[in-house]
Amino acid sequence: MKKNFPLALYLSFSVSIFLLLVLGTWQLNKNFVVNKNNKNFKNRNQENSLKLFSLPDKIEDLTYVKFSKVNLTNNFLYLEPRTFKGQVGYHKISVIQVDGKYLLVNEGFITSKEFINNNIKKNKEIEGYIITVPEPKFFELKNDIKNKVWYTLKLEDFEKEFDLKLSKYILYQQRGNEDNKLKSVVPNLVSNVNHLNYALTWYFLSIALFVIFFIFLQKTIKNMNNNENLILVRIIGLILLFSIFLQIILGAWVRLTGSGMSCPDWPLCYGYIFPTPNKIVNIPNVDYSYFQIFLEWIHRANAALVIGPICLIFSCYIIFKKHLHLFLKKYAYLLILLILVQGGLGGLTVFKSNIPWSVAIHLMFAFLLYLTTLLIILKTYNLAENTFIANRFIKITTFIAGFFTMTAAALGAFTSKYGASLSCNNWPGCTDSFFPNFSDMFQVIHFSHRVIAMLLVLILISLFIALKKYFNTISKNIKLILLGMFLIITFQVIIGALLIYMEVPIWMGIFHQSIGLILFTLIVLLYSHINLKRY
Repeated sequence: MKKNFPLALYLSFSVSIFLLLVLGTWQLNKNFVVNKNNKNFKNRNQENSLKLFSLPDKIEDLTYVKFSKVNLTNNFLYLEPRTFKGQVGYHKISVIQVDGKYLLVNEGFITSKEFINNNIKKNKEIEGYIITVPEPKFFELKNDIKNKVWYTLKLEDFEKEFDLKLSKYILYQQRGNEDNKLKSVVPNLVSNVNHLNYALTWYFLSIALFVIFFIFLQKTIKNMNNNENLILVRIIGLILLFSIFLQIILGAWVRLTGSGMSCPDWPLCYGYIFPTPNKIVNIPNVDYSYFQIFLEWIHRANAALVIGPICLIFSCYIIFKKHLHLFLKKYAYLLILLILVQGGLGGLTVFKSNIPWSVAIHLMFAFLLYLTTLLIILKTYNLAENTFIANRFIKITTFIAGFFTMTAAALGAFTSKYGASLSCNNWPGCTDSFFPNFSDMFQVIHFSHRVIAMLLVLILISLFIALKKYFNTISKNIKLILLGMFLIITFQVIIGALLIYMEVPIWMGIFHQSIGLILFTLIVLLYSHINLKRY
């Protein structure tokens, strides 16, 4: 008796492996951050300190500063509990005034609370390491403001307590050994914990669990019939197809918002696996908003954490499953090749500073990845019910229409990245004349995209005319595909014109590419249902 595929168990394994990978990646990110902070900590000390008379709006974490002429205040509290060299105690937090601004200072570790006022002094010198006040972690205790018990550095709570507007920074005071009561401490950004070992442990556990899951999966699949295997391929394929569709749309969003270089390195982003606002705000010379950085990060994360793993697992399953069609296995190999090339192109695009030709090729390969996944899914269906017999002209014309759709999208990306989106400010002509100024490269590139789009319209019109004589014999589903193609190409022409007159609003540009991809999908569906007439 054949057993049904245990979907709940499959999801449990998948979620567990995913969580282990997330934990490993989190620890790997911590390792990068800690190594960077430790290096900065070693390179910044009293010998190369930054001497300041005022508090700057932006300063890099772990900079060693010497403030001259600061005013001490009578505002202080104790963070509890803290440890220092095996002793349990507190960190004394006070407030100083620097050129009219108020700054938190961690004076150091003390074993017991001393409820005495600070000695108020003016024009005093103070030095130490300065960092951005970290956000409290979700597992840390909340401050008890009512009873004045403090556990975490939370600016909002301290501002209420002191009734002052505080800077986002805190200074960890370094005073030498002259004070026997207060021991200078360093920010917890500096650590001796080997996060790489933790990361490797989590990754090893995820691999071990995956091996167990794979062995179990193989035994389970042996008990499944061929139809159940095809259904599984179809489900995973549809998830992958949707992920690639989303990736192409995210790519358009990144391009239209000018966010392609908001993460200037690859595969990390400013040296971080996940660039939080607190990390980005202290990096000098960042000319992008956090939204742009996060958008580019999401674009990369979807590729690396969703599309890549699903694609490889999906392909390996098809390749190693004995009774699946040879067609599926060939396309599974192609899928692996395409995802590897696409990953390399993603890195190349960053290293080449989003040069237009690399962006266009990157999008072209995304379409090929989408096409290959779609063809695998279609092979899991019985298409005979909707298949119709047509002549060679219709088959070839449909193929050419698909190729021109993909080319138009790639050339559109090239035009956008080249900065030529509005070089032709009229429609359907370029400027005052129909044709562009051929000595103006911007106009030539823009008009080339229009020419490909116009040719695509003509190809589809000729296809519709050629299919007219088959209209009574084709199924209702094929008629719906043709209707969808007609509506989309009409809509695309209208949007193309509106993009010029509305000066390329971002939402419309994204929509333009979205329905272009839907048109490509419908053309592939049509092509898959055409059988050549036998003479």
